[in-house]
Amino acid sequence: LGERVEAQRIDDRLRDFESSCPAGNRTYQRACIACQLGDLGEAKRLLKKAISEGYSGFWGMHADIMLEPLWSDPEFQELIRPKG
Repeated sequence: LGERVEAQRIDDRLRDFESSCPAGNRTYQRACIACQLGDLGEAKRLLKKAISEGYSGFWGMHADIMLEPLWSDPEFQELIRPKG
């Protein structure tokens, strides 16, 4: 929404926030912020980290509007491709 400074402030709080909320959920939200700020490399890094931290909502990443800038990215497509 053009609120770059506010988005960065929220990202900083999520990064440093101590709570019972699973770390993967906070990391996923940080990935969405990075994506919306146009830092697609950081967004992909954070998505991978969120999954490694136990984030289980990866099945819906293909439809999350916050991640729309990544939808056609081959690395993102591989990340969300069903495995196994």
